[in-house]
Amino acid sequence: MTDEDDPLHRFASSRLRSSFLCTLPVVVIGSASMNSISRGYSYGARRPRNNPEWPEVGIFAQRAKGRPNRLGSTIVSVLGVDGRQLRVAELDAVEGTPILDIKPVMVEFLPRTSVRQPAWSHELMRQYWLKK
Repeated sequence: MTDEDDPLHRFASSRLRSSFLCTLPVVVIGSASMNSISRGYSYGARRPRNNPEWPEVGIFAQRAKGRPNRLGSTIVSVLGVDGRQLRVAELDAVEGTPILDIKPVMVEFLPRTSVRQPAWSHELMRQYWLKK
């Protein structure tokens, strides 16, 4: 594939697209690492982080790794575009995770009603983004 045929090259060479993207948050869609795939799926209900204070919930009611589709998504802030490199903040992925797609986040695609979530999930996420 020549540079001209490469979609990332075409994206990076367009200043208009790059500068527009830098004004928006984006959703990054990635594929789980082979390491997490080898651990298998989580079929039954379980307590998130095995916390006995929290209710048992199925895999689609949590953000655990043992998912059957092996896809993850995170809304990130774009810090910049350097050639074919997209620099972002707050990406929830393991180093080396293959990125499958990025999509801009626009208000019209966000929930039109307030997001409701159980109290235990706020407790679970309270320190999620703190540096370790």
